[in-house]
Amino acid sequence: MKKAVKTPFYLFSGLILIALAVGYFTYAGGKSKELERSYLEAPVVGDIYKNINNDEESAYKYYLWKVAIVEGDSIFVSPNSFGYDGLPGALEPEDGFYDVFFGIHKSELLEMYDSGEIRKVVRYYDGESTGFNRVVTYPLMDTVNNSQ
Repeated sequence: MKKAVKTPFYLFSGLILIALAVGYFTYAGGKSKELERSYLEAPVVGDIYKNINNDEESAYKYYLWKVAIVEGDSIFVSPNSFGYDGLPGALEPEDGFYDVFFGIHKSELLEMYDSGEIRKVVRYYDGESTGFNRVVTYPLMDTVNNSQ
Protein backbone atom coordinates (compact mmCIF):
# COMPACT_ATOMS: atom_id res chain seq x y z
CA MET A 1 0.00 0.00 0.00
CA LYS A 2 2.91 2.42 0.75
CA LYS A 3 4.28 1.93 -2.74
CA ALA A 4 0.96 2.87 -4.31
CA VAL A 5 0.75 6.22 -2.49
CA LYS A 6 3.27 8.95 -3.35
CA THR A 7 4.57 11.46 -0.80
CA PRO A 8 2.40 14.59 -1.04
CA PHE A 9 4.19 17.54 -2.64
CA TYR A 10 2.90 20.00 -0.05
CA LEU A 11 5.07 18.38 2.61
CA PHE A 12 8.09 20.03 0.95
CA SER A 13 6.45 23.46 0.56
CA GLY A 14 8.13 24.80 3.73
CA LEU A 15 11.57 23.91 2.44
CA ILE A 16 10.78 25.46 -0.93
CA LEU A 17 9.61 28.70 0.74
CA ILE A 18 12.75 28.86 2.86
CA ALA A 19 14.95 28.32 -0.20
CA LEU A 20 13.08 31.06 -2.09
CA ALA A 21 13.40 33.47 0.85
CA VAL A 22 17.15 32.84 1.15
CA GLY A 23 17.56 33.36 -2.60
CA TYR A 24 15.55 36.59 -2.54
CA PHE A 25 17.43 38.10 0.41
CA THR A 26 20.78 37.17 -1.11
CA TYR A 27 19.80 38.85 -4.38
CA ALA A 28 18.36 41.92 -2.63
CA GLY A 29 21.49 42.28 -0.46
CA GLY A 30 23.72 42.19 -3.53
CA LYS A 31 21.60 44.81 -5.28
CA SER A 32 21.70 46.99 -2.17
CA LYS A 33 25.51 46.84 -2.11
CA GLU A 34 25.66 47.75 -5.82
CA LEU A 35 23.37 50.72 -5.19
CA GLU A 36 25.44 51.93 -2.23
CA ARG A 37 28.63 51.62 -4.28
CA SER A 38 27.05 53.74 -7.04
CA TYR A 39 26.15 56.35 -4.39
CA LEU A 40 29.82 56.46 -3.32
CA GLU A 41 31.05 56.77 -6.90
CA ALA A 42 28.67 59.69 -7.55
CA PRO A 43 27.97 61.37 -4.20
CA VAL A 44 25.41 64.15 -3.86
CA VAL A 45 24.93 66.75 -1.17
CA GLY A 46 22.88 65.28 1.65
CA ASP A 47 24.08 61.66 1.43
CA ILE A 48 24.53 60.04 4.84
CA TYR A 49 27.43 57.67 5.51
CA LYS A 50 27.00 55.35 8.48
CA ASN A 51 30.48 54.45 9.73
CA ILE A 52 32.15 52.31 12.39
CA ASN A 53 35.38 52.97 14.24
CA ASN A 54 36.69 49.55 15.28
CA ASP A 55 39.49 51.18 17.29
CA GLU A 56 36.95 52.79 19.65
CA GLU A 57 37.06 50.99 23.01
CA SER A 58 33.58 52.00 24.16
CA ALA A 59 30.32 50.59 22.82
CA TYR A 60 29.71 53.84 20.89
CA LYS A 61 31.66 52.86 17.77
CA TYR A 62 29.17 54.08 15.16
CA TYR A 63 29.17 57.62 13.80
CA LEU A 64 27.72 59.48 10.83
CA TRP A 65 28.93 61.79 8.10
CA LYS A 66 26.75 63.96 5.90
CA VAL A 67 27.94 65.13 2.48
CA ALA A 68 28.00 68.93 2.51
CA ILE A 69 29.94 69.83 -0.66
CA VAL A 70 30.95 67.88 -3.77
CA GLU A 71 33.83 69.34 -5.81
CA GLY A 72 35.35 67.19 -8.56
CA ASP A 73 37.00 64.13 -7.02
CA SER A 74 36.69 65.46 -3.48
CA ILE A 75 33.79 65.73 -1.12
CA PHE A 76 33.44 67.60 2.13
CA VAL A 77 31.57 65.88 4.93
CA SER A 78 30.12 67.07 8.19
CA PRO A 79 30.35 64.75 11.22
CA ASN A 80 27.48 64.24 13.64
CA SER A 81 27.82 65.17 17.29
CA PHE A 82 27.09 61.75 18.90
CA GLY A 83 28.46 58.25 18.81
CA TYR A 84 26.02 55.33 18.70
CA ASP A 85 26.11 51.73 19.87
CA GLY A 86 24.57 50.53 16.58
CA LEU A 87 23.69 51.83 13.12
CA PRO A 88 21.15 54.59 13.79
CA GLY A 89 18.04 54.92 11.66
CA ALA A 90 17.31 58.32 13.16
CA LEU A 91 19.23 60.86 15.24
CA GLU A 92 18.65 61.50 18.91
CA PRO A 93 16.73 64.77 19.49
CA GLU A 94 19.85 66.65 20.66
CA ASP A 95 22.06 65.23 17.91
CA GLY A 96 22.79 66.80 14.54
CA PHE A 97 25.59 67.46 12.06
CA TYR A 98 28.24 70.05 12.84
CA ASP A 99 28.54 73.19 10.75
CA VAL A 100 32.20 72.37 9.98
CA PHE A 101 33.46 70.17 7.15
CA PHE A 102 36.53 68.17 6.21
CA GLY A 103 37.56 66.91 2.80
CA ILE A 104 37.99 63.36 1.60
CA HIS A 105 38.79 61.94 -1.84
CA LYS A 106 36.18 59.73 -3.55
CA SER A 107 38.70 56.89 -3.94
CA GLU A 108 39.28 56.94 -0.18
CA LEU A 109 35.53 56.61 0.37
CA LEU A 110 35.48 53.49 -1.80
CA GLU A 111 38.41 52.04 0.15
CA MET A 112 36.58 52.72 3.42
CA TYR A 113 33.47 51.01 2.04
CA ASP A 114 35.43 47.98 0.83
CA SER A 115 37.19 47.65 4.21
CA GLY A 116 33.88 47.85 6.10
CA GLU A 117 34.50 51.19 7.80
CA ILE A 118 31.58 52.72 5.89
CA ARG A 119 28.75 50.33 6.70
CA LYS A 120 25.81 51.95 4.93
CA VAL A 121 25.07 54.80 2.54
CA VAL A 122 21.67 56.47 2.73
CA ARG A 123 20.09 58.68 0.08
CA TYR A 124 16.48 59.83 -0.34
CA TYR A 125 15.69 59.83 3.37
CA ASP A 126 13.04 61.83 5.17
CA GLY A 127 15.10 64.39 7.06
CA GLU A 128 12.22 65.59 9.22
CA SER A 129 11.52 62.23 10.83
CA THR A 130 15.14 61.00 10.95
CA GLY A 131 16.75 64.26 12.08
CA PHE A 132 19.36 64.02 9.33
CA ASN A 133 18.71 67.69 8.41
CA ARG A 134 19.66 69.06 11.86
CA VAL A 135 22.70 71.33 12.12
CA VAL A 136 24.62 71.78 15.37
CA THR A 137 26.96 74.74 15.89
CA TYR A 138 30.46 73.53 16.67
CA PRO A 139 30.98 74.48 20.34
CA LEU A 140 34.69 75.32 20.10
CA MET A 141 33.95 77.88 17.39
CA ASP A 142 31.70 79.76 19.83
CA THR A 143 34.48 79.71 22.46
CA VAL A 144 37.09 81.01 19.99
CA ASN A 145 34.79 83.75 18.68
CA ASN A 146 33.83 84.88 22.22
CA SER A 147 37.46 85.08 23.41
CA GLN A 148 38.48 87.55 20.70
